[in-house]
Amino acid sequence: MCVKITLGGDKEQVKVYDVTEVAEILKVTERTVRKMLNEGELQGKKVARSWRVTENQLKRYLEGKSMLDTLAKAFCQDLREDLREEFKKEVNEGLKKYGYDPVNWD
Repeated sequence: MCVKITLGGDKEQVKVYDVTEVAEILKVTERTVRKMLNEGELQGKKVARSWRVTENQLKRYLEGKSMLDTLAKAFCQDLREDLREEFKKEVNEGLKKYGYDPVNWD
């Protein structure tokens, strides 16, 4: 249940997600989302004992993930042919270890 809150007198509404909603959007577990928040990988705020993530914070995270995929692909192109497959395998194993989707190398 995404909540919209109004800030100050601006009447600006901000979408705020809880851990369950962020997990659904990112297609990861709630535990992974909490870990990302605790480690600062994903920005958010604790309200009482629950994490909240704004729409803008989630967008910044997703844009960063897209940038990571782009950089990995660019770096892979510069590798010698015999090292490319090993690099792809290592990158995707690392991403999987931390609950991320693998890079689509196509």
